[in-house]
Amino acid sequence: MRRLWIIAAATFALDQITKLLVVQVAGLISRGTIDVFPPYVVFRMVWNRGVNFGLMAGDGALTKWILIGVALAISGWVLLWM
Repeated sequence: MRRLWIIAAATFALDQITKLLVVQVAGLISRGTIDVFPPYVVFRMVWNRGVNFGLMAGDGALTKWILIGVALAISGWVLLWM
């Protein structure tokens, strides 16, 4: 179980560090697009306000809380399964 928490923390930290580097340090917000290896690796700044393809894209607070609840339930189930 300890290994699970270490891997989860390392994955979360790596995800946040790479986002910080690309968005803030490389300036993706101001540039809009960064061509790393076009056309295969191109970073584009977008804001996904929905779940997938704009599904549930309403800006209502209830929608966000429902998504948070679903994510917590799935995470809890996976934790129990592990």
